Amino acid sequence: MLFYILKILFSQKGETAMKEKQLSPIDKWLAYFDQSPTDAIFQVLLGQVYLGAINILEPEDQLKKLFRERPEDLHKFDRALVAFLEKYLFIRPEDYELSHWDCVLMSAFRAIAGLDLKGAQLYLHANYKLAWEWLTSLYEGTSRDPLGTLLWALALSQTNRELIPLWLNLCGMKIKVPDDTYWGTGILGLVKLPGGGEGELDPLVFQGLRDLADALQKMPDPEQGQKWWIMEVRSMRARYPHPEEYWTKNFSGNDTASKWYRFMIQSNV
Repeated sequence: MLFYILKILFSQKGETAMKEKQLSPIDKWLAYFDQSPTDAIFQVLLGQVYLGAINILEPEDQLKKLFRERPEDLHKFDRALVAFLEKYLFIRPEDYELSHWDCVLMSAFRAIAGLDLKGAQLYLHANYKLAWEWLTSLYEGTSRDPLGTLLWALALSQTNRELIPLWLNLCGMKIKVPDDTYWGTGILGLVKLPGGGEGELDPLVFQGLRDLADALQKMPDPEQGQKWWIMEVRSMRARYPHPEEYWTKNFSGNDTASKWYRFMIQSNV
C-alpha cells in the first residue's frame, strides 16, 4: 500500500515539474508576479530575469508590453510600482552600484508614464520635490538623468495645472538643475497642461518660450541660444500646425522672443 502511495506522490511531482518546464519564460514570470508583484517588477527593472522573445527590449518596454496585453493586471501592477517607489525612490540598495541605479529608476519612471498608472503617477507628483536632491546626485549626463526622466513623466501625467510654476521656472532657467537642457521639459510641461483651448496651444506655452528666449539671450553664447530657440519653435510649428497669423500674433512685441521669431521668418533659418 505504501508503495502505491509513494508512486502516486512521485508521479504528481513529476507532472508538476513537467508543467513548469512547459511554461514559457513570460508565463513563469507572470506566475511569480502573482505571488510577489513588487519583487517580480524589481527583477525586470534590474534586468535580472529572462523573458524570452521580449528580452531584447529595455526593462520599461518589457513591462509596457507585458501589461498592455494584460489590462486586467494593470491595477495590481500600479500598486506594486507604488510599493517599489515607497521603498526605493529615496535610497539605493547597498548591493547595487550607483551607476546602475539611475537606469533602474529611469526605467520605472518611463513605465509609469507609458502605462498611465494613476497610483504611481500620483505618488511621483506628491514626492518629486523630496526626491529632487537625491536624483540630482545620480546624474551622469543627459542619457543618465533620473531627475530629468521623472520631470518628463510628470509632464505627461498632469491632471491639473499645479505644476505651472515649475514649468515656467524651467523655461526661464530659474532653478538649479543638472544641465541647461531642462527648458525642453519645461516647454513640454506647458504644452501638456490640461484645460487648454481645443486645438490651440495654451497661452502659457508662449510665455514659456518668451522666458526661454530671455534666459538664452543672457547665456555666454547668445547666438547659440538663439539657434536652440529657433529649432524649438520650428519643431513646435511642425507638431502644431496653425496659420502664420496665429504665430505672429503671439510674437508681436519687442521682447527677445518676438525679435528672434521675426528673424527666423525673414531669414528662413
